[in-house]
Amino acid sequence: MDTGIDFAFPNTATIPIQHNGGHPMCDTVEPDYIGWDFVNDQNDPYDDDRHNKHGSRIAAIISEAMGNEVRILPLKVISSSGVGTLFDIFCGFEYVLSNRLPEKPTVINASWGFYSVNENTLLTNYIRQLYNQHIWLVNAAGNRGDINQNGTNVSLDNKIRFPACYSDLHFNVLTSTTTKDNPFDAVENFSSTYVNAGVQGDQDGGFPESLNNNPANPKIIGSSYATPYASAFVAINYRKPFDKVTRSSLVELFPNSDEIPDLSEEIENGLITIPSAPLGL
Repeated sequence: MDTGIDFAFPNTATIPIQHNGGHPMCDTVEPDYIGWDFVNDQNDPYDDDRHNKHGSRIAAIISEAMGNEVRILPLKVISSSGVGTLFDIFCGFEYVLSNRLPEKPTVINASWGFYSVNENTLLTNYIRQLYNQHIWLVNAAGNRGDINQNGTNVSLDNKIRFPACYSDLHFNVLTSTTTKDNPFDAVENFSSTYVNAGVQGDQDGGFPESLNNNPANPKIIGSSYATPYASAFVAINYRKPFDKVTRSSLVELFPNSDEIPDLSEEIENGLITIPSAPLGL
């Protein structure tokens, strides 16, 4: 659920797509062949984000991390300017939860979020429905500079962000951030209460450009790009019956962060390193 996918790039052109088989999701709209665009209310979830092709990069990371053996359902809920509304996001949840979708996704990648001191009851209701449908919501902790003008990251213990801070109570919600090593440190938002996983980038917290494999390209930065690695990791490694998902079973998914003392106050569970080859199915 992002800005869509632009299939013009080398690493998006061959992504296998999950869709609704050409059947409309409701009786008055066009057939759905490649997902849906809730921003413009049409059946082409094209990534018109000219700034950084956010959704395309997310999809390419997930696909490559899983050896291009996973089907991705593009749901465009974020506009070309990088802004999403809760209404469009809720429409995306309704689509995923609909009994007209022949195959439910295992994981929703939510590389977005918002800061608020007030919980949105509708969002909470959708999180519960996703749990009942056995669907993970893997989301971003947020970035350095989101709140502080000096460009530093913040603890989610002090700045509440949704859906990131749902991870403490809703066991199908997993929150990820970006880390670096030498020394180990979280370079985007952190919390030993709400952030379940750190995804290790380079020394500055950057990840390889995912739209093509040219190593000369600048690195991409942000917890948005840590999240799809976490989504792929969860999809591959979590095998327990969903009715047994608890906080302790979520911990078992990761190496314990206590093994990395520098991170024990910044993430709750474990660290995911970026593979040089697909994570594997």
